[in-house]
Amino acid sequence: MAFVKTLAWFGVTILSAVLCFGQTFTVGSTTTQLNPSQRGSVGTYWPDGNMGAIFHNGTNYVFAPTTAPGTVQITLPSLNTWTSGLSLNAPTTNLAYGGANSFDQNYAGGQAVYYDSASGYLIELYHGEQHFCGFNCGGSPSYSALGLAYSTDFGNNWHKLGEVISPQSAWTNGGVNCQADVSMGTLLVVGSYLYTYYDDNGTGCSGEQLAVARASISSVVAAAVAGTPFTSGPGTLFMKYTGSGAWTGNGVTDLANPQNGGGAFAAIATDPNGGGIYMPSVRYDTYLNQYILAYSNFDEAVLMTSSDGLTWGNSQNIVTGGGAPPNAIFYTTLFNTSGGDPQVLGQNFSVFYVAPFGTWSNSNLYSVAISVGSRPAPPVLNQPVVN
Repeated sequence: MAFVKTLAWFGVTILSAVLCFGQTFTVGSTTTQLNPSQRGSVGTYWPDGNMGAIFHNGTNYVFAPTTAPGTVQITLPSLNTWTSGLSLNAPTTNLAYGGANSFDQNYAGGQAVYYDSASGYLIELYHGEQHFCGFNCGGSPSYSALGLAYSTDFGNNWHKLGEVISPQSAWTNGGVNCQADVSMGTLLVVGSYLYTYYDDNGTGCSGEQLAVARASISSVVAAAVAGTPFTSGPGTLFMKYTGSGAWTGNGVTDLANPQNGGGAFAAIATDPNGGGIYMPSVRYDTYLNQYILAYSNFDEAVLMTSSDGLTWGNSQNIVTGGGAPPNAIFYTTLFNTSGGDPQVLGQNFSVFYVAPFGTWSNSNLYSVAISVGSRPAPPVLNQPVVN
């Protein structure tokens, strides 16, 4: 994302252990997975955001945005060691910038992916930006939203469908441009739905808050198979969670007029450290039977947990040493690094992040190993007496 291109070096401190619903998360060693030169060999500023991954036919495919624009993917034998066996798979047809006054006029980069094995379609959520000051101004102020794309050949050629989630705030409020960053979003399977966690801005361009929207898997796949771009009417493929069990906020108010923003939303978590929740990554952990959220507040990389994906708590710092830009931690991504589906966690997993995201010469991709201790016995509940 364009607003973090000139940051500087800082120290990184790892905490030893955290607690979560009675669980002990042990924070292990930190590994430098890619140095600046290795990152540059994949793509410009790659990864320029959170990452997505698919385990397909025995191979790990990792997808992340580049400023070129578009998505650049790599394959890896193991997600534990990125310097061994990394292969670059640059798309033949990548995501392109949108037209004038489109939500992705100045940036289009994809990362979150879902593979529908029945149809063979690969679905991707991508981050788009409109820069108010022009194309080459460093990206601030800018307004971002999320779009949907698909591929029928596992990422060799990408086709854009269009915008699906916009912040509630309009581009301009009272003549003032809105600086809004939705982050990169995720595509998490929850029953028959795809959930995406992102940052929303309320009316009047109020501060960024963690939000969630969802779309039925069948409707997303049907939209990809139809291949018809979203150009008019309300954007209702993804609906925002608005609280109390309701999903009534339109993803986009008016597809023909992206400047109008999106529907209402409910903030689902706050950072107890006093910062924001930026670049959220959410996975389900089958060992804990909990959802896990990793995010950056710029100062720290943080974990949170939830039993339903909507109510979050038990914040735990796992990496410290950052700060407000230019000294920040960016692009936290949760991956299962123990084999199998990278996007389904177990007792051991890793959090990936870029730090510091400063000049190209000093930016590294790191991973920190996380392990979960023995699960405590479930609480004993008082049972009714039956006469």
